[in-house]
Amino acid sequence: MSWAEVPPASPPDRAPRPPRWRAAVPPLLLAGLLALIGVPRLAGVVVIGAGIVLALTWLKPSLAARIEGLLAAVGHAVGRALTVVLLGVVELLVFLPLAALAAVFRRDPLVERGAGRPGRWVARRADGRPPERRPFALEDGGRPGRLLRGAYLGVRVVGWVVIVLVLNYGLGWLWDEWFASHDQPVPAAISEQSAQELASSPAMADAPWARGYWDEFRALDYEFHPFVLSRVAPADGPHITVDGPVRRSYEAPAAAGRRPEVWFLGGSALWGEGQRDEHTIPSEVARRAEAAGTPIRAVNLGQPGYTSWQSALLLEQQLAVRPAPDLVVLYDGADDVAVQLETPSEDPVHYDVGGVTEALTGRDSARDQAEDWWETYRETSVVNRLLDGAQSLFGVVPAGAEGPGIVDRVEDLHARSLDLARFAAAAHDVPVVAAWQAAEGVPGDGGAYRRVAGGTGGPDGPVDLSAALDDADRPVFLDGVLTNELGARLVAARLWPLVEEGLR
Repeated sequence: MSWAEVPPASPPDRAPRPPRWRAAVPPLLLAGLLALIGVPRLAGVVVIGAGIVLALTWLKPSLAARIEGLLAAVGHAVGRALTVVLLGVVELLVFLPLAALAAVFRRDPLVERGAGRPGRWVARRADGRPPERRPFALEDGGRPGRLLRGAYLGVRVVGWVVIVLVLNYGLGWLWDEWFASHDQPVPAAISEQSAQELASSPAMADAPWARGYWDEFRALDYEFHPFVLSRVAPADGPHITVDGPVRRSYEAPAAAGRRPEVWFLGGSALWGEGQRDEHTIPSEVARRAEAAGTPIRAVNLGQPGYTSWQSALLLEQQLAVRPAPDLVVLYDGADDVAVQLETPSEDPVHYDVGGVTEALTGRDSARDQAEDWWETYRETSVVNRLLDGAQSLFGVVPAGAEGPGIVDRVEDLHARSLDLARFAAAAHDVPVVAAWQAAEGVPGDGGAYRRVAGGTGGPDGPVDLSAALDDADRPVFLDGVLTNELGARLVAARLWPLVEEGLR
């Protein structure tokens, strides 16, 4: 046989190319995932991009190989990046902690114990010295230079700093999860607790309806309203019913004659956070009025988190759209203190005014964003919590509660709010009763709440009811401010004589 007779080698069989429509499956799956997690715009961008690429491959098949090569290169780069990140995480979470434990207990699993008896065959040294204690590193690579040693030291220092920072944050996060010790103003602290935690608190433990109530409360929606910022949206539940700005209150059976109408305004405690509709402070005052033979129509205009300034603005708004009442009752104080802890200001402010500003204007720079991250880290830090505990132990008050800060600011702003409310009510010949609400104190205020209460007396100031629940024989407070239904009844007992006198 000659070479000419040798049959040429047949080309290797090439695997059939998959249908081109399969290339659209991953982008569509990614778009569906983005839509599910609430990013519909990005999902639309992915779908449009995938459609353009698929159309190009159909119109010009030669582009398919280039696109596949580009995608493979991108995938390779992403894979390398993920590898570095994941290995870095393993280094931080596994290797460095193990190295720390080995250093603490002075035991290295890679070092032979008993250098003279290594327990396995090793090469004998020509100079008669004992075998190496680290046989995995017998090769003498030479002493690294000063620059390399400095780089090694820098990597270790950075690693230890990262470990300390992660442990500091992680322990603080666990502290929050286990002890629910978020040192936040009252509404934020309540909203961060689960319905089960709130229902099982000592003040709510005997209420079989508590779990359903807190589930219902956490499901409430809020609406934007000019000047007052927000209001509870209409709700119609078994425990919470809201129609416009009014929460339902107890009303005595119909009787002959006109009933005096009393408007109640205030923050979370007056609205009834922790109480059913017919057992809030306005409802309990209405029950006492009925028992006294002078039934009233109680109108609960309280709102969760409202300061006295917001209540004054809401009063002004409602007087413009509905018939004037016979009496206005202002019951507030705690939210005025809490909002000053959050945002110290000599001007009236609302809760989360910084968050609202950010939502409207965005962050100005990367520095602002970094400051936000640092503030979040600092608040969660276990070291910061321990320092706060030490400060409270030795009588050191938080920065937001110091100096010409909180007491003077709250007294001034509350007096201005009360003046505005009285001015608006006087235009309609409506008397006003003002009371400084019953509370142990606002978390983190360093005793400022009771100090403000001590200065509220006088003919023009509110009646001080801050100590009205101090002698309760059962737990009434959820957090030092908000109360259960027993607390509402006890407050109503102190408030009713003021209402009765105001109606004369």
